[in-house]
Amino acid sequence: MEVTPGLYMFRGSGNHYVVKEEKSVMVDVGGRRNIGRLSYMLGRIGCSLEDIKELVVTHYHFDHAGCLNALKSATDAVVSVGKSDALFIAGDKEPEPPKGVTALGKLQLRLPRILTFYQKYPGADPDRYLSEGDVIDCLGGLEVIDTPGHTPGHISLLSREKSLMFIGDALFHFFHRLSMPFKDYTTDHEQARESVKKLAEYEFEIACFGHGPPILEGASKKIGYFIESL
Repeated sequence: MEVTPGLYMFRGSGNHYVVKEEKSVMVDVGGRRNIGRLSYMLGRIGCSLEDIKELVVTHYHFDHAGCLNALKSATDAVVSVGKSDALFIAGDKEPEPPKGVTALGKLQLRLPRILTFYQKYPGADPDRYLSEGDVIDCLGGLEVIDTPGHTPGHISLLSREKSLMFIGDALFHFFHRLSMPFKDYTTDHEQARESVKKLAEYEFEIACFGHGPPILEGASKKIGYFIESL
């Protein structure tokens, strides 16, 4: 799906985005076995793995960073991650288990082998540690916004020039409805709520989510309305 000219969304375990420019950038990369599918999808938009010069990850969860190691080897791209998630992504810190708040979370805690399979992935050493105000060279300057809560180092990314925000998993967007991320996989739910309020302070038309379709018009206003319901 072409979200805006030069920005493409691929669906998988989560959404992955490719900014096709002279130095192409990928935002979130999917599960650990996703590289073959990404290569195929890149080919469909006239791009290749070798064209990707920077890999930006919104947070450390496996469905967003799982094939980072393989992609880094295949592309020799710079790996850019939120500073507080870096140890998880490098494989130097164990991923947090589900909190067991919901029935699904409690079930997963009783299935450790399945949990390990899904949560763990080969670590990738970051090249760049991102924090508030840093800028990625694409879409006229992609500004890093710290949005912790879902994970300690979760980040969102704002292009003021394109009026577009990469939300990551700070919010989900299913069936035309916004929702908070799953409590079982959120480190600090109250902090996550504050991060959503922070996002609404910015003005942007387009919101690109880690899960669910983009909002293509009036995105920040819709997030503001959602906050009023919390």
